[in-house]
Amino acid sequence: MIYKIINAENANWKKFKEIRLEALRTDEKAYGVSYDEEVLKPDSRWQEGLARKEKPLFFIELENGEYIGMAGAKPIDEEGAYMLIAVYLKENYRGRGLAKELIEFVEDFLQKQRVQKLDLMVNKEQLQAVNFYKKIGYKVIKEIKDQKMGDGKLYDEFYMSKLLN
Repeated sequence: MIYKIINAENANWKKFKEIRLEALRTDEKAYGVSYDEEVLKPDSRWQEGLARKEKPLFFIELENGEYIGMAGAKPIDEEGAYMLIAVYLKENYRGRGLAKELIEFVEDFLQKQRVQKLDLMVNKEQLQAVNFYKKIGYKVIKEIKDQKMGDGKLYDEFYMSKLLN
């Protein structure tokens, strides 16, 4: 399989919209917004989202131009910490080390920007994801109760963190 990791640009907003909606539709317990909400956003909002340089977003793109995964980050405080966001890999590409490679790409990108810490939130019920994040160096900092997820239900989440230095 030949693939590359690319930086999201406004020119690829349609592919971003497609993979983001797929992520929300197939894994509603993983995201704090619902497919039903996001699908109603006008195209201008999708374009604006990719235009924000303070929120880097990356895709795994196959040789044929198909996007099979994504991950991004957003700043969360004035001290330079970022939050890992929008992590998704199409189901038939999981288990091949691609998610790890994509997240390491995000971490390397942020290190070059002198970001020292990357945080994330993960639904406690998603044990495979929790264990994956632990395996790649994220530590549970605290538990956050009753977070509304895309399916409209409340779940407890782990707030996890990793130092990037």
